[in-house]
Amino acid sequence: MRTHLTRLGAAAAAAAVALTLSACSAQDETVVAFCDAFDSLEALTGQPQDADDDDPAAAAAARLETVTVEMEGIDPPAEIDASFTLVTEHFRALSDATAKSLAVPDDEAEQTAVAEASQRMTTAEFTDATAELDAFTEEHCS
Repeated sequence: MRTHLTRLGAAAAAAAVALTLSACSAQDETVVAFCDAFDSLEALTGQPQDADDDDPAAAAAARLETVTVEMEGIDPPAEIDASFTLVTEHFRALSDATAKSLAVPDDEAEQTAVAEASQRMTTAEFTDATAELDAFTEEHCS
């Protein structure tokens, strides 16, 4: 009977270890995928902007939209999901406001919306979220 319990205990321990390794592996895969996507995003933002002498504001807005769409396609690990979502939502708000203001450049309300969206990116909440993302990427993506 004791041998049976020992084997049962060993099997349970082995299953627990396998489950733990599996969970770590799944987390590692999520982190690796996030880091790869984040590296691509950083590469995109680090590229020189195409100069559009005819409409530099439209070129900047298009670039902002491209970055925002890339961010929206990234699936962050659970531990930084809230911060990444907040940052992405702020980028979406700025991108949308910028596009609307370019469509109606004389509309003061649209210009105000751009200023407000930009200002939200200077709040403590946004700064804290970007600090958490920076810390995460420094620890896991280097």
